[in-house]
Amino acid sequence: MRKKVNNAGGRIGKISGQEKNIITCNLARMNMLLHGVKDTEFEIYHGDMANWNVHGRTAHMRQMVAQRIRKLFLTCR
Repeated sequence: MRKKVNNAGGRIGKISGQEKNIITCNLARMNMLLHGVKDTEFEIYHGDMANWNVHGRTAHMRQMVAQRIRKLFLTCR
C-alpha cells in the first residue's frame, strides 16, 4: 500500500486502528513493523470500537475512516 501511495505522489501521515481482541491487536502491530511501517507512523489500540472509542468520537471516527479509505483507493487507481 505504501508503494502505491508513494507512486501516486501521496504520503501516509499516521495510520490509526483499534482492535477488541488483544492477540489480534498485537499481531496488527507486529504486521505493521514487519512491513516497514515505523512505530511513529501508526497507533493501534486495544478496545471495542462499537462500545468504546479511544478517540471519544465513535460515529465521527467511523465516518472519518470510511472517507480516508475511499480517498486512498481513488488515489491509488
